[in-house]
Amino acid sequence: MPRRRVVIAILALALALLGVGGKGYWVWTHPTLFKDLGVITRFGPTPLKNAVVYGAVAYGPEDSKHDETITLHSVIAHFTTNTAHATATFMICDSNESNSTADSLAAPDSPTKYCRSLRPVTNGMKVRLRFDGPQNKAEYVIMRLKATTAGTAHIDWLAFDYTRSWRHLDQHGSDRSNQDWTLTVTP
Repeated sequence: MPRRRVVIAILALALALLGVGGKGYWVWTHPTLFKDLGVITRFGPTPLKNAVVYGAVAYGPEDSKHDETITLHSVIAHFTTNTAHATATFMICDSNESNSTADSLAAPDSPTKYCRSLRPVTNGMKVRLRFDGPQNKAEYVIMRLKATTAGTAHIDWLAFDYTRSWRHLDQHGSDRSNQDWTLTVTP
């Protein structure tokens, strides 16, 4: 009888360790640096000749008191509807003023008036994220949404694949940010 209790205790311990290990693996591969913006953005109806819009889709965490440099691997947009045959491309904006806000950048305007420089997102690029308050976002991710035909494009989330810095033990994984972007295009 005591032998059976030992076996059951060992099995229970093994299952507990497996559960903790599984949870640890999940946390390790699903970082949460990029948050949902909670912004609903609607453009249109817009004539096809003007069917390009830009918007800030991600920046550093508000609870961060320091810079963090990440290695960004990719950003992918999830379209729920895309009858406009739109494409989403992503760039990193280095803000040109300490008082320019990412929130102002959701318009058909080119982001060059808000950004000192724009770099296309490429696999392995370094991005310095910082949030010192709503009026000072150092580098942030800009989306360019361009339609090629009349119709509607709707994006409901973005997936960011990145690696965090050594302070976070090089945590790597994919982070999903819920978004709500709609572009309606007329002929």
